[in-house]
Amino acid sequence: FSDDGHVYAPRPALVESAALLLEVGAELAEEAVSDLSGARQVVLEPLPGGEGEAVYLPALHTAEIGAAARMEALLATPVGRVDIDVDRALEWFEERHRIDLAEEQREAIRRAVSRKVLVITGGPGTGKTTLVNAVVEILEKKNRKILLAAPTGRAARRLGDLTGREARTIHRMLEFSPRTGTFERNPARPLDADLLVLDEVSMVDIVLFHHVLKALP
Repeated sequence: FSDDGHVYAPRPALVESAALLLEVGAELAEEAVSDLSGARQVVLEPLPGGEGEAVYLPALHTAEIGAAARMEALLATPVGRVDIDVDRALEWFEERHRIDLAEEQREAIRRAVSRKVLVITGGPGTGKTTLVNAVVEILEKKNRKILLAAPTGRAARRLGDLTGREARTIHRMLEFSPRTGTFERNPARPLDADLLVLDEVSMVDIVLFHHVLKALP
């Protein structure tokens, strides 16, 4: 299930798959799930609407619950105030690059400088890169420290080429230690940044995303 991008399996689906794979009866598979839960090798949670249970691997359960809690905490803290006239800044960016931003882009940039979290979506050619460049350039003029990262080396190089700035892999940004198998950037030693731009987030699994959120100041 996790190989398909899921963080849990509905218990009936897991029991059915396990019984089929192991060539045992469904009753034995059901009993095995209960035994695993008792041994704390899986975590059981009620599904929304009371429609059975979700079965998690402990690491994925910790990551999902932790990521949600960190995001809630991030959103609950005040936005770092930026003394900026956004409309003037938008005009400055348009004149500098000789372009006219779409109204959706202008609104996204306003939100980027006034909110804690912004999700930018859209297919190729919809202006995501221009939007990111505008946010980065405007906030750099206000002496904000910005980090750019992506989940793979190729994606990081592409982000760096498109923005003209250094972009790193998430593992490099978080200072992954092969010796200990842990990230050196964490709540005790958070990232030194006012803004993090994370590209290709659809490629980031929940465990890595949890580590990113834990490393944010």
